[in-house]
Amino acid sequence: TCSEPDPHFRLVSHRMKIYINDKVIAKPTILYIGKMPVLALPFYVFPIRRERHSGFLLPQIEVGLSEDKGRFVRNFGYYWAPNDYWDASVWADYYDQTRWIGHVEARYKLRYVLSGSASSSFMQELLNDRRRWDLKFSHRHELGRAWTAGASGDFRSDATYASDANQTIQESVNRSLHSQVWLRGRWSGRTFGLTLDRREQLDEGSVNELLPKADFSLSQRPLVSEDAELPGYLDWLSDVSHSWSARLVNDRRRSEGETTVRQGLGVSGTVRASRKILGWLNISPRVSLEQNWYDRDRTGEKFPSRFTYDAGVSARTTVYGTFFPRRLGVEAVRHIVEPSASFSWAPDFDQYFTGTGTDRFFTFSGFGSTPRERR
Repeated sequence: TCSEPDPHFRLVSHRMKIYINDKVIAKPTILYIGKMPVLALPFYVFPIRRERHSGFLLPQIEVGLSEDKGRFVRNFGYYWAPNDYWDASVWADYYDQTRWIGHVEARYKLRYVLSGSASSSFMQELLNDRRRWDLKFSHRHELGRAWTAGASGDFRSDATYASDANQTIQESVNRSLHSQVWLRGRWSGRTFGLTLDRREQLDEGSVNELLPKADFSLSQRPLVSEDAELPGYLDWLSDVSHSWSARLVNDRRRSEGETTVRQGLGVSGTVRASRKILGWLNISPRVSLEQNWYDRDRTGEKFPSRFTYDAGVSARTTVYGTFFPRRLGVEAVRHIVEPSASFSWAPDFDQYFTGTGTDRFFTFSGFGSTPRERR
């Protein structure tokens, strides 16, 4: 029954058999709307087990009457859990005068191997014989200890489907659809990723795609190994470390019937050091380098390149101390002072700007604008 004192609907059965902690069998079962019987089933079985199990989704069923949609039944469905590795739910919404909607959702997981979920719904509009739908899925697969692969997708037949299908507020206000396929690996401080990515803005009607985007990085590591024997005047090299990364991008954008393609290859690295001098001052100098190649620039030149760099240094120390005022009930006050200072610098790359001061190079995924002079 519903929770109203005078119930709008109720399920009535004159004979029931109860299996403790298992199920209930009722026959016959009659659905009443108000005081009127509207549906009869010869028998009905529903589970009462506490653990995860298959069964009808009784607590979610809604039955009612709407002025604009007529009689309706919502969330009438079934949950199926055949084993410990996957389950599925199927449910439907029916509006007597306007439409019906079918939903299906499945989840699966095999620990240390794969996991994922998929959901879809289909709407049939009765007045204009229009069919609408959506589909969402995600999958992750473990390929040994170092590699993982996966895919995710979000698709809709039209921009207003989520709100018309009575989906959550979060889904209704989401105006961006994102889908991707990816492969990632991590080993010995190195990472590699390969991604195919698609983003669609529903309101603008624009599509951004990365077909593909590849990146590789080498995490920060010492310039020389710990076992290396260095002469005294080169012992500072043991405090120097470096890190590097590379990326390859094919960026494609479609908007208002026009398609633009941007392609780029980039390599960047940072060399830094950290050394204590005078026994109390930590000095950390840094130099960053970046080399990019493009398919073309704003002037029409093909395969131009851009080399930029910047540097910086920081200094910091920590001073500890304790005062003993021994006044007003205070015996001691301990303090920590951490003064620091930093300086960064980048030169002026005039050769990468046009005579009017416009950056020659396009900005897209992973490739920013040319840095300006700064201190």
